[in-house]
Amino acid sequence: MRGVFLLLAVVAGPVSAQLPVSGRPVPALSAFDDAMQDFMGEHDITAGVLGVMAEGRIVYLRGFGHKYNGTTALPENALFRLASCSKPFAAAVIHRLMASGAVTWDEFDNAFDLGQAGGGVLDITPFGTLADDDVEDIEIRHLLRHTSGFTPAGSDPAFGWRDASLAMGLPSPVSRENLMRWILGTETLAFTPGAGTEYSNVGYLALSLIAEQETGQAFIDVVRQQILTPAMWVPATEVQMGRTFRADQDPREPRYESGDTSPNIYDNTPPYEQVPSPYGRWPQPGLTGFGGMVASAPAMLEFLARYHSVPFRTEFGERMGAEGPGGGAHAGSLRGTNTWMQQRPDSVYAFIAFNSRPGGEDHYGGMFYTEHLEALLDGVADWPEATSDGFWVSTSGTGTSGTGGYNDVFASVGAALDYAQPGSKIRLNPGASTWTGVLDDRMLFDAPRGAASLGN
Repeated sequence: MRGVFLLLAVVAGPVSAQLPVSGRPVPALSAFDDAMQDFMGEHDITAGVLGVMAEGRIVYLRGFGHKYNGTTALPENALFRLASCSKPFAAAVIHRLMASGAVTWDEFDNAFDLGQAGGGVLDITPFGTLADDDVEDIEIRHLLRHTSGFTPAGSDPAFGWRDASLAMGLPSPVSRENLMRWILGTETLAFTPGAGTEYSNVGYLALSLIAEQETGQAFIDVVRQQILTPAMWVPATEVQMGRTFRADQDPREPRYESGDTSPNIYDNTPPYEQVPSPYGRWPQPGLTGFGGMVASAPAMLEFLARYHSVPFRTEFGERMGAEGPGGGAHAGSLRGTNTWMQQRPDSVYAFIAFNSRPGGEDHYGGMFYTEHLEALLDGVADWPEATSDGFWVSTSGTGTSGTGGYNDVFASVGAALDYAQPGSKIRLNPGASTWTGVLDDRMLFDAPRGAASLGN
């Protein structure tokens, strides 16, 4: 028996090197599959998604690797933590508020109302005394374009929940409002506002607080109502605020892998409990505005097709017009997450997400795009017309676990509608379903793989 076991192990080895793949096959773009397989195998990445939009439609959407359980295939509609790819949403919210006339201020107004002459937008009181008087001169545009001077000299104060809780005598993690108060009371600016450019998480924390103060709504609700809406065929299921612990996360999220542990930010009794870093080193909702969102690839592609998403530029976060995207990228990185948003001058858009990140300054998403995907996209002469996104549904009453993926369909129309939200695309597999009922919400029903029917 031992000899047979060893023989089977040798035979199975090469097969196991190939990751499971989900999503509607696109034979004309099979080179994309090969590139993802090779790249993820080379870097030992266990879960990833790649989505491409061209000519106004999602022409390629595939998942690679495994779900959180490590045994079944990750669906192509998986939600990933966006990390800093959340920032374009915050910029879009601010621009939307100004463009719609919903607020009385513009990008040249002072960001913080600290009692200075002329006031400001965000009504906030520093913890203790204001650490740097130049903060009074920070304008909304400085926050948007990373020119505020909020640049960490050492550790990033936007991740300073533990230090803030100890200083303020409050349980960890402190609220985002109290974190901002602590930052204002302890951090000095690296340069006079507008005199330099340095990437700043603190600036986008402030923008998210401004958005919530001015709308009276949670940030994610503003995104769903103002930025990516059901009218754009983006249901609320596809754009969410992330959660810290697995038990609270959407079941479509992958396992975020980092290989290290950290003190649980929610533990207030030393010695602090050690947890896998992606699951407690930080409070995921605490990253609202600069790194807290989760989203699916289709939602990200819809965003890329509508909003300028290249940081530092004047138009960052504005709606695109006839001028098009210009071209460029935005990256996101946290322990257990690497994301990449690509806008090309030819109006082809790509979103890449992986469930781990490399060390140092490297970035998996950027590496994959520059080393593989860019040339592949350049080489496409005719884009496929097949539909790749949406929730796939069985009409025969049989299905799998109900994530709505192409290979993991909802078992029935009723099951799909129990999960779907306004703006969902329901893709019926061929066949006949006996489901009847009334639809109160805007949804799209079609059968892109062949004839399907509903009702008796």
